[in-house]
Amino acid sequence: MKEQLISFETAKLAKEKGFNEGCLYDYNNSSDLRKNVHSLFYNDSLDFYIAPTQSLLQKWLREVYNIEVDVMRYTYSGGEYQGKCYMWAIDKYDPNYNPETEDPWILETRESQGYDFKVYEEALEEGLYQALLLI
Repeated sequence: MKEQLISFETAKLAKEKGFNEGCLYDYNNSSDLRKNVHSLFYNDSLDFYIAPTQSLLQKWLREVYNIEVDVMRYTYSGGEYQGKCYMWAIDKYDPNYNPETEDPWILETRESQGYDFKVYEEALEEGLYQALLLI
């Protein structure tokens, strides 16, 4: 199995939102993916966008912004997507909640979650992108 790297569009948005972790791959301005020659590349260059794995970006969102991106599997019995499908959902944890009166989870986008993904990684990619938009 191989870890899935985020897309060029998600990498651009992640850079805009402050993602700056060391990664083995990056994209140039033409969206060409390349292995980084220095093994670690940080998002301080105007010409490149670091390309972490989906799981690393997911972890960063969870640890830095308390945003969880989940992918769920379900079975759809009608229409174009009959059979196994995946959907994404985003939850945000509020670490300052009052446990006596509040729920620690702030529901962000379950109402607008994607339902029509045939591949887990595609659903995760869209969920990650949508989570970055919340920052």
